[in-house]
Amino acid sequence: MLAAMYSEAEQERLWEHTLHEDVLLAERGNFFLVAESLFVVAYATLLPAGDENLAAAVLAGAGFLLTVAWLLVVWRQHRIVGNIQSIAQGVLPEYKDTCAAKAERVPGRIRTWHMLVVGVPGLLFVTWVFLFVIAVA
Repeated sequence: MLAAMYSEAEQERLWEHTLHEDVLLAERGNFFLVAESLFVVAYATLLPAGDENLAAAVLAGAGFLLTVAWLLVVWRQHRIVGNIQSIAQGVLPEYKDTCAAKAERVPGRIRTWHMLVVGVPGLLFVTWVFLFVIAVA
């Protein structure tokens, strides 16, 4: 068992690191969501102008690129979180039990990380493509 290889202080640091990386994933998602919202508001303010198609197309393109950056950043961070959680499950028996119980509750469920890491940015990806097509049409 991995827990025997770690001192109590090391296990505590591992747990803190696990929490830190999980919080980073959430904070980065929040940052991108706020930035995306500001881009959508800016795009919406151009709609009443009518003849601002170039500006709308540029904003939609920038929103698209921001979404691609979001997908890349949160996917990478999710992989880091997954690696650390795997180590923590091997070292911290209570954490392993909690994760196992959570997985057993609802078989075949959509996982939260699917929605946060892929779902929301994916939806915005499609939205920006749609808004770009509208702006250049």
